Amino acid sequence: MDLKTQFRQELVKGCQFFDLEVGIVSKICGEDYEVFAGITHLPFFKEGDHFKLAETYCSEVVRTNKTIYYNQVSSIGEMRYHPVYRTLHLESYIGTPIHVEGRLWGTLNYSSIQAKEVQFKKEEVAYVENTAIKIAAYLPGT
Repeated sequence: MDLKTQFRQELVKGCQFFDLEVGIVSKICGEDYEVFAGITHLPFFKEGDHFKLAETYCSEVVRTNKTIYYNQVSSIGEMRYHPVYRTLHLESYIGTPIHVEGRLWGTLNYSSIQAKEVQFKKEEVAYVENTAIKIAAYLPGT
């Protein structure tokens, strides 16, 4: 099984676990954000698409080098002006860095146009972080 197929399987599990519509493994190089592997029924992206990192919710994951989550973006004043919210209206998001040999390789993230009614729980944060570690183990250099 190739890498992207393995990652898509993990993304399907994660979307079911979080009850969210979008799952992405991104590859980040400088300010370039690539959808390395992804699943969604929404017409937002396809694998291989590139975006400016600053125009993604993952930019905060990269900036802080930690897991970031929003259960309802529209309730966060400054976030309503974020390029992702203005164009796609993604309401809920959880993302975490993927590290390979101590360096940032990309992110693992899940999102939805539906707000999450309750705040993300510790177990959900642990799930996304553990899945990112699992994904990193498949990547070259590990």
